[in-house]
Amino acid sequence: MAIAAVSRFDWPAQWPSLLQDLVGCVEQGNACLTAGALYALELCTNKENLDPTNMLHLVTDIFPLLLQVYTNPDKYDRDTRRRALTPFFMVLYRVSIAKTTQKGAHDILKYIAGALPAWLEQIICDMNVPDEEQLRQIVQSGKLTHFDFSLTIVAFQCISVLIGEFPKLVLAKIQTIVPLAWNVLMSCLEPYFEDVVFDDNTLDPVQTEEGDVYSFDRLVLMVLEIFHLVLRQKPLRPLLKQILGQLMYVLVGLLQLTSEQIETFMMDPNEYVAEEDDELNPTKSYTVRTSCRRMIDTLLDVFAKEQFGALALMAAVQLRLGEMEEMKERGGDMWWKMREAIIHIMGSTAEALSCLPDESFSTDSFMQQLADDARSPASPFLRGRALSCASQFAAMCSEEASSHFLKAAIESLHREDEPFPVRIGACRAISTFCPNLKKELMGEYVPEILSGMCGLMRETHEDTLHLVVDTLLTAMEVDEAITARFHAPLTQHALEIWETFHNDHIVNNCVLDIFRVLGKIEGCQGELQEALVPRIVKIFNLSISGKIRGEEEADGGEGGEDDDLSALACGVVDAATELLHTLLLSSAEEVPWEGFARATFPVLVELLMTTHDTSVIDTGVKCAAAAVRRFPPALVMSFEHEGQPMVLLLARHLLTADIPDISLYKVGSLLSAMFEGELGLGGDALNETLVLALQRLHAAKFSDMQQTLVVFLAKLVLMNPDACVSVLAETTLEGGVGAAEFVLGGWLRWHMEFCGVFSRKVSFMALARLLQMNDERLASVVFRNEDGEQCPWAFRAVQILLYEYAKVAENAPGQFEFGADDSDEYAFADDFDDAEFARQYSIEGDEVGGRDGESPFMSADALSFQELMELAGNGDEDDDASTHPLYPVDAKEFLTEMFCSARDDPHMLFLAERLAEEDQELLQGIWSGAQ
Repeated sequence: MAIAAVSRFDWPAQWPSLLQDLVGCVEQGNACLTAGALYALELCTNKENLDPTNMLHLVTDIFPLLLQVYTNPDKYDRDTRRRALTPFFMVLYRVSIAKTTQKGAHDILKYIAGALPAWLEQIICDMNVPDEEQLRQIVQSGKLTHFDFSLTIVAFQCISVLIGEFPKLVLAKIQTIVPLAWNVLMSCLEPYFEDVVFDDNTLDPVQTEEGDVYSFDRLVLMVLEIFHLVLRQKPLRPLLKQILGQLMYVLVGLLQLTSEQIETFMMDPNEYVAEEDDELNPTKSYTVRTSCRRMIDTLLDVFAKEQFGALALMAAVQLRLGEMEEMKERGGDMWWKMREAIIHIMGSTAEALSCLPDESFSTDSFMQQLADDARSPASPFLRGRALSCASQFAAMCSEEASSHFLKAAIESLHREDEPFPVRIGACRAISTFCPNLKKELMGEYVPEILSGMCGLMRETHEDTLHLVVDTLLTAMEVDEAITARFHAPLTQHALEIWETFHNDHIVNNCVLDIFRVLGKIEGCQGELQEALVPRIVKIFNLSISGKIRGEEEADGGEGGEDDDLSALACGVVDAATELLHTLLLSSAEEVPWEGFARATFPVLVELLMTTHDTSVIDTGVKCAAAAVRRFPPALVMSFEHEGQPMVLLLARHLLTADIPDISLYKVGSLLSAMFEGELGLGGDALNETLVLALQRLHAAKFSDMQQTLVVFLAKLVLMNPDACVSVLAETTLEGGVGAAEFVLGGWLRWHMEFCGVFSRKVSFMALARLLQMNDERLASVVFRNEDGEQCPWAFRAVQILLYEYAKVAENAPGQFEFGADDSDEYAFADDFDDAEFARQYSIEGDEVGGRDGESPFMSADALSFQELMELAGNGDEDDDASTHPLYPVDAKEFLTEMFCSARDDPHMLFLAERLAEEDQELLQGIWSGAQ
């Protein structure tokens, strides 16, 4: 054991002879010494830094000896042989990871391929388990020591890696492996039901000295993994098609909730929803139920042709329903588990089942059965599953059926003794059935839904909060007048959740969604401000005074009246800033702003000028921009410090302080709000701020920071071009660089990478305005591309403007470089070959398309340039971009007018003569079309 522990750190660097020493231990023939040496080898192969060179020494020096131990069941027990097989599995696993990234992996694989037949013969033997009757006896004994499954599990792990990563190595044996895996699964089936599903999992697992647990359900899981991997290999799928009906039958049975899962869900009901949400997430928990759910989904996709998979599923369901009825008639109290499993899989495959003919599956008939299940006294899990499943068929339900299930769901919400899983199922039903009903019909249900959801919010957990909030928002948006009556409890519960989970961004966003909806409802804004503003201001003041401490500091120190807040983690300040931002954006224009502004704006500015928390600065800057846009200009300018407007002091601080670009990339939005609005800032204030912005732009390395400052400058150009050009021409930046040459050069390089339709529009409109000015102060500015080629900045500007015109006109030119070269860095590839892509990546036929051979991807031809740009994301737009005066400007008309107005301009004609041929044709087309 000591050698094993030391080997973790000293091998191979400080103990290069370890492998040979361990070989010597094994060769002595002492059972205890052999077991210890094999344990050390396990640890060696588990080293994360085990490179191919060390692995090659391992397989060449040790594997022959391991093979002798592993293939000698008469001399060594199953535990020792498992230790001999585990290094083989670990090397296989590591080679599968390193085969495409590390040199030397090929040599290891070549060696393994040569030695594999001897290993594989014994591995296949060890995949066997006792027959069903013997397994029953083992289960009844409650001890796995009667048969150690750990060796069987490792054998299945080896086969899994081989089929999944190196299928050619086992292809000759696959006709033996798959039937053997099927026989093992069938032998395990009834013992699994008896011990894991219907009993309390009394079968003690095997736990090794190093902590690995080898349980009976883990064995079942590994057997299922073989079938998952066979499905991944298209040539092997016919092996499963032969047994598809039987396989579906087995999988439906294995979907039943286990006794352990039920116990967990009853102790922590939130886990019921958490596990359900994790079922299709391969990075989350992986159980037999999860594995079966995923495999059925895969089988339906693989055997979608002529609905072969869906028909097989329904046949299996009918068989299991018959068994369930028999069990129910015999008086068995666990019959509901099979019913819950059937409902679960039918709900998750609703889309595929809905395409079946009526004789195979009737939605109306099934929904009637679900209505009975939703009121069944057999189990809360059955009732919850029925409501959840019904929601998945909501789109196919009639209005009458939807109303029926909605009533049942509301009843479950209001039953105080109803277990949490049922109420969560009710949430799913409400959120999906509500959109199917007309607004006038929904009105009568909204009060009951809101009151029920208020009660549920007190019990919810971060794992289920998103579902509760989605349901709540669906109901809140039906009738604003009814929602307004519940604003007080909704605000209170949302604020309580926010205080508890303020550091959880997902939960925080859910709560903010509630406040956004309430803030837009007439009659709720004032009360919402009264509830939230004092809390926000108190948090800001505590942060400014340094009283908000981290969690570690909050454990000690003297208490005080602010202990309820000072004990919160420092992330609460960031969350409070986001809360204020939400409140600003959601409040209607007619809200009385004076009290709101006087309470929040000065303390927000002070917070931003004193904090070093970059996340607070990030959210605080966009919050300040929203405040400047929302609050009356005279009120904003009335907040002063030492005779200077606080907003101007804030701008100077942000532009000159040592704040990372990534936390300040919204500063352009604040600057735009200051100088575009009616604050009356201009003259020296404008010039000074613009110089500071240019200096900050010169130092910026982060692309979003460059964009926000350039877009701010672009807006100023469109408002006051003379003043901007004057500052550009007269300012010299660090290193003696002229501001005009730096800014225009960078602007022309960065423009094509700007995110957001509106930002791009503002940028090219400002370039057009500068081009129209033809100002002598900019005549000497040149543009240099990354290759060192240069041209007048105006020439590059014309190229970009033509490019933008072509995009909005959906007629992109071929290239935009300085000469006639076709290698345009901005050109989009139009010759993508789907068939070639499929051949290159071995995707065949209908695998490229969807269920019916159609492409699963949206056709780009169906979208306009504007829509494509919106799909690219507008996350970097200002909050009020849609209300900006430039937003509705038609870009095509603007550019057409700009080019036509310059048609007789000698400067434009000079530039046009030097454009590439396709660009000249485009420009001539613009001029001709305007005549």
